[in-house]
Amino acid sequence: MKQFTHHAWLHIGIASITIVYVIFGPQLYTQLFVRQGKPVARNVTLPPTSTAVQYALDGVDSTSSQGFYLLTGWAFQTADLGVSVNDYVRQIVLLTESGNYTFQTDTVARKFVQKFYSQYGLDVTMSGFSTLIYRDALRLGTYGLGLVFTNVEDHSTFFVGLDQCVTRTPNHLLLEDLGAAACRAITKNKGEPIAINSPIPDRSISVQMNIETLNTLENNEIYQLSGWAFPTADKQISSGSFERKIVLSNAHDDYFFAARTVPRFDVQEAFTVLGMDLVESGFTSIVSANALEKGSYHMGLIFTYIGDGKEFFVDANRCITLTEDGLVLVAAGTPGCPYPSP
Repeated sequence: MKQFTHHAWLHIGIASITIVYVIFGPQLYTQLFVRQGKPVARNVTLPPTSTAVQYALDGVDSTSSQGFYLLTGWAFQTADLGVSVNDYVRQIVLLTESGNYTFQTDTVARKFVQKFYSQYGLDVTMSGFSTLIYRDALRLGTYGLGLVFTNVEDHSTFFVGLDQCVTRTPNHLLLEDLGAAACRAITKNKGEPIAINSPIPDRSISVQMNIETLNTLENNEIYQLSGWAFPTADKQISSGSFERKIVLSNAHDDYFFAARTVPRFDVQEAFTVLGMDLVESGFTSIVSANALEKGSYHMGLIFTYIGDGKEFFVDANRCITLTEDGLVLVAAGTPGCPYPSP
């Protein structure tokens, strides 16, 4: 009996050690032995937010070393065209509901960025960056992404939130956008209207546009609307000088949805003859069908000029109809688009 009890406690002890190792082993190894790919700061107070930034993330790819991943992209500020990209240090911030993790970046040359953004008069060749992240430095879950810019001269800082996320699975790091439910949750973009029945601008503006897709993301409830649009009145004004909102209007109400700017190098190439900066002409918007009543809604776009805040309304010549099967995108003038534009 004593021998049995001894062996039983031995097995329990081994099992307990194994469980503790599985749970805490990676964290202990990370703390004691890993020198790279770890946060340089945790739970910092984020600086004021700016939207005057051009950026894109390429991806999160595993390196030749097990457990290490490289997050790459490019970004430069446009608020002060007298300040070079070389005058800023950029850091990647991973955000959760309870805190944040700051990672340092290495600067990388991006010649194509200089080619497409030469109109700013900035040397942005060195706008690229790479961030080494050790997988086990993060707990399982989805993290929002942001960038902190720090001016090396006066040490002023600003923060820009990115509408993309990193998900830490047991074996990988993944870069995801708002198409992923966890990313929408952590970035607080669940397709709800940002306003209802706010005034629609009287001013209009000439544009080129194409509303391309309306794709379901989740059980015919959450949708992603994508396209491109750019004003044509002033060829000297870049497409990145405007923020956009989507307006869906029926006979009674107007619903306003946030739209995120998306780089569209294909649009730039297609309209090269115009001699305009059209890289930031793309947009995407998340729309929840649960926020709308059944029926048809005329679609419009509101352009807000970042320089002075002036707003312009444009009819998109499209409708979105909410049916029993979800949202459907239809062209204006068809039976599914009965309401006049606002």
